[in-house]
Amino acid sequence: MVSGLSVLVSAAGRVCGPAHQVRLDEIIAPSQLTAHLGIGDLETMRWLNDAVQRAVHERRTSSMRWRTKDDMIGKIINVRPAHEAGLAVVAVTDLDAPAGDVSIALLMDIFELTRAEAEIAASLFCKSDLSDIARERGVRLETVRGQVKAILHKVGTASQKQLMLVLSRITQISLPPEQHSPDPALQFRAAKTG
Repeated sequence: MVSGLSVLVSAAGRVCGPAHQVRLDEIIAPSQLTAHLGIGDLETMRWLNDAVQRAVHERRTSSMRWRTKDDMIGKIINVRPAHEAGLAVVAVTDLDAPAGDVSIALLMDIFELTRAEAEIAASLFCKSDLSDIARERGVRLETVRGQVKAILHKVGTASQKQLMLVLSRITQISLPPEQHSPDPALQFRAAKTG
């Protein structure tokens, strides 16, 4: 199963290529689309076919949650009309896939977090709990709690839940840590210490 996949599909169910790079010489038969996506159950195959027809002919968007025996949460299949007439975009997002990494440098730049605070925010986002973070950092739980309060204040959120929402959006723009070295002229704030 491919996650994060977006392909253009004709009304006949033929894959015309990735949505960002259409090459009509890479046509795949309809049965290959479901095989490529890893769809084996008849009900999901029918839904996908109907959704493609709605997107192509009625210009309607359809979404469904699809689960296999190996999934905890599952996948979202989204079918929407393409800009090109007669085509639909089929996008698959795996909800069980690990979240993207949060760039510590980006958190420091945007929210004026210290390095320790940014590392704790990133650890929280990766599903660590406060006691695990304290143990890994070799500090007391109260110290981490105090740092989390400072993080919430600097980010402008009232709860860890809101912080997770902000961090999930940051992952959409974060570069891998080794690639994030902003031009000093473009940094939001002066370099931090900590």
